[in-house]
Amino acid sequence: MQEFFKSLNEAIEHGEPFALATVVHVKSSTPRQPGAKMGIHADGTTFGTVGGGLLEKKVIDDALQAIRDGGSLLKDYSLYPQDQGGIGTECGGSTQIFIDVISGADRLLLVGGGHIAQPLAKLGRMLGMSVEVVDDRPEFASPERFPAAVLHRTSIQQTDFSRLVNPRTWVVIISRSHEIDTDALKAVAGLPAAYVGMIGSKRKVRVIMDRLAADGVDKARLEKVFSPIGLDIGAESPEEIAVSIIAEIISIKRKGISECSLCRMNR
Repeated sequence: MQEFFKSLNEAIEHGEPFALATVVHVKSSTPRQPGAKMGIHADGTTFGTVGGGLLEKKVIDDALQAIRDGGSLLKDYSLYPQDQGGIGTECGGSTQIFIDVISGADRLLLVGGGHIAQPLAKLGRMLGMSVEVVDDRPEFASPERFPAAVLHRTSIQQTDFSRLVNPRTWVVIISRSHEIDTDALKAVAGLPAAYVGMIGSKRKVRVIMDRLAADGVDKARLEKVFSPIGLDIGAESPEEIAVSIIAEIISIKRKGISECSLCRMNR
């Protein structure tokens, strides 16, 4: 159980949604007794066990659907052959399993570890968000600059954003160059993030959007990007810009405020 709870703690700290399946009631012959647990990640990998075999496959399938639906469920599994109304096993019993979906914490994913990223990371932590930083420069993606963040010292091309981005991820693209911003936006535009924002002037934003559209990126996805980033509060310093970005994130989270990039550029 020590390894199980270590894996459980890692899943919680990573912030991704996952499911915890627990055997709560059994009847007759079953592979595990009440209290047996299994964790199921959104990619289908697991830790712990509720019995193995066909039962476990059924539980994993149900857990993945529950993660997609965002709701927990209590389910009965009959361990009899299919012609007897069961799942296709010969155990001769039944088990009831509670599948609890753990949504995880909001994640603030900062693409770029520059001067705006530092106050952003501090504000994100104040709001209870986990913070991750992507920057291929070790001197910028350092524990000294981001003491409470998960650091990814990789280029955009080497970063697996599909593993980092989920519906509770707030992506802020604030890298050191237009080229990196373009590559980052192309990588995340089609992913199920809660928010994608990119820093830049209206001209820069239009150039990048036109370039990505010409490269075949779906225009509807690009229109969901918040750029120029942040609420218009007249921010100038890195700290003020960070506040404007966090204010925008809070507005979207609490009020559902939404405005596409093209709307902003045409104002």
